[in-house]
Amino acid sequence: MIDEKIIQEKFAELPESVQTVIMESDMEHSLQALSKKYQLHLDQWIPLENEIMLTLLDIHNPKDMAQNIAKEIHIDLPLAKKLVADIAREVFAPIHKALQKNTEERKPSQPNNQASGTTTKKSPIDTTVYKAGESSSSRREVNEDPYREPVE
Repeated sequence: MIDEKIIQEKFAELPESVQTVIMESDMEHSLQALSKKYQLHLDQWIPLENEIMLTLLDIHNPKDMAQNIAKEIHIDLPLAKKLVADIAREVFAPIHKALQKNTEERKPSQPNNQASGTTTKKSPIDTTVYKAGESSSSRREVNEDPYREPVE
């Protein structure tokens, strides 16, 4: 059994957005539904919840989840694999989706074209004068070359 202090430390190491998503997830409701579906008793449900948290916190490898669940809640491996598939869909997928949404909301907005009403950030150097493979001395506007001193 993993020490509670280690779990708390691992959770504290997660980015705040990840902590929030995990705490706000409806994991308990999902686990209750899975417990009913697989007819798990309370003494099986608690170790199952622990295994899920240990996997979320990257203390246990997700590849070993089916074996760990089979061992911890005393079910056969094929049933544990089915349970892991449901856990992935009912628990991990919503958390993953919420993290993606959270990440997309935090990204700076991509520059759009003028028709959308937003302005694009213009580079201080006009990059249209540069062509791949062309020497800087043959460019028509050499004064735009960022690697040369301005010609005066």
